[in-house]
Amino acid sequence: MEAIIVEDQNGDRIRFETEMTPDGKFKTIQGESIRYVETGGRHRVMTEDYIGKLTEIRWGALFANIFLNFLHVLFWFACLWLLLQYQWSHALGLAIIIWLVATLTLLPMLFKKSEDLSAHRQATAQRGKREEGLGAWEGTGVRGEWLGAWSRGLASMLACQGPV
Repeated sequence: MEAIIVEDQNGDRIRFETEMTPDGKFKTIQGESIRYVETGGRHRVMTEDYIGKLTEIRWGALFANIFLNFLHVLFWFACLWLLLQYQWSHALGLAIIIWLVATLTLLPMLFKKSEDLSAHRQATAQRGKREEGLGAWEGTGVRGEWLGAWSRGLASMLACQGPV
């Protein structure tokens, strides 16, 4: 298949052509899928694994990410130079090293932890609400578990029953 035509949300038909080598074969990189690139327009990309799902560069997110990384280096530079009174060249070198360590080791650990927490919350939400207690508050973390246990205890005291 050399080209795919996809209809977007507005009803416009968009043509995606495969990347080809000069001798007319599919341009492939080992371990990657064949790419279909939009002709004209915004140069969106679609891979053969995800036909119909378009990817494009989000320039705002890219610039925001670069800006936040620059602020992170600037923060470390200011702390080392102004607060700890290192020479500016030493402060800049150490700021870059600390930024690299934080970016390549600490942030991936934090992102993994938040990804695991999100997956846990989604799994909890999919199990459904319990019949008693606070419903949506049940099982949504420490506060939710405490509130759920508290409400069940209160309901059992009011009904003069044993624990629920």
